[in-house]
Amino acid sequence: MIFQKIIGREPGSAVQFPIGIYLFAFLIPFNPKWYGMAILFFAVEQIFCAIKYKQRFSFRDLIDPGKPYFYLVLFWILHLSGLLYSDNMAFGWSDIGMKASFILFPVLFLLYPYRVPLSSFGKIFIYGALITITIDLIVAFYNYHYHGGYISYFFDSRLSYFMHRSYWATYLIIAYIFSTHEVFSAQKHRVLYGFFSFLFFGAVLMTGSKMGFIILILVTLALIIRLMLVKRKVVLGSIILLTVTLITILTLLFSPSLSSRVKASLRTLVHHENLDVKSVESNTARLLMWETATELIKENPILGMGTGDIKDQLQQRNYEKGYIGVAELNLNAHNQFLNTYLAIGLPGFLVLLLLFIISYIRASGSLSFIKRLICISLFLSLLTESFLETQAGIIPVAFLLSLLPNLISSPPIEGGKLS
Repeated sequence: MIFQKIIGREPGSAVQFPIGIYLFAFLIPFNPKWYGMAILFFAVEQIFCAIKYKQRFSFRDLIDPGKPYFYLVLFWILHLSGLLYSDNMAFGWSDIGMKASFILFPVLFLLYPYRVPLSSFGKIFIYGALITITIDLIVAFYNYHYHGGYISYFFDSRLSYFMHRSYWATYLIIAYIFSTHEVFSAQKHRVLYGFFSFLFFGAVLMTGSKMGFIILILVTLALIIRLMLVKRKVVLGSIILLTVTLITILTLLFSPSLSSRVKASLRTLVHHENLDVKSVESNTARLLMWETATELIKENPILGMGTGDIKDQLQQRNYEKGYIGVAELNLNAHNQFLNTYLAIGLPGFLVLLLLFIISYIRASGSLSFIKRLICISLFLSLLTESFLETQAGIIPVAFLLSLLPNLISSPPIEGGKLS
């Protein structure tokens, strides 16, 4: 009953709510090591429902180029085919296994395609994100109290306890989108969700993630513009704009590291011709890796270097160019589109791009604005991180893009399955 009240579901429906989906919603902001448990639970639940309710698997949806499932599966198949011209098979097979979510989630969602109320899913996502913030702040207070009283424990990578701050910032932004949606659509607790929105906004700033900061500002501007132009609430929109501006200024004042990172990014972009080739500073490292990746792509414009050889080739070329710092760290391209193009060539790049284009187009209906904000947030996250080269990014992206078409505005009257 408590869980039903949280997600806003009335008891007595023919089909039980998809616990596996809600479990994923809760665990996404947590430690990626826990995702495996959610995948197993979700798989068992989907298979059980498919058998119990005699659901026929729809291959048509899996091979329909008008749906995201098709591009998720094709993305994995292209990586598999990239093994045919790879030398480092150990890394190649490891990458194939890590990216198995791209074929697993489309199959599981088609086994028993639930319709999931966005509000219910969003609430669980919000509470998961709130708990991660709470735990991170407790750890920060402990370190502050017992390890020298440094305020830096509350900012940047020191605050992000469960995963890399760039990934956590992205998921906090999604929680921010969900909580803001509740403010303007929920029948009650609007003030509470408004507080959650400002908490998520501040937490993203505290992570020190530069791309997280950019995405957050863009999402906020989109929300405010929609509020003022579509909802006709100019005064409220202006108040929110002033409030978030104040929060941003205060965060920059009390987080010198974030301020310095933003300034460093601007300096690097302006004076990119004078880069220190031995540096591993994040802005410099990205520009060096983008340069090397682009150079290798020009030499292999069609098929790329192969699924298993991409990191070896990047490292070798960086040593040749004298980029000692990034070479010793054996970094990836730090841009998923460059990383994908270098690994599996032009087909992979186009499939990845089409995955987001189709996901954006398919996010139609009354919830299209919220779904598209989530899609855009994930897309932008790929521009400065090789987001799909680690489980912290692969599993949530594959899960969310598979789920978005199934999110609806309110609980179905009879059960949870797509008609």
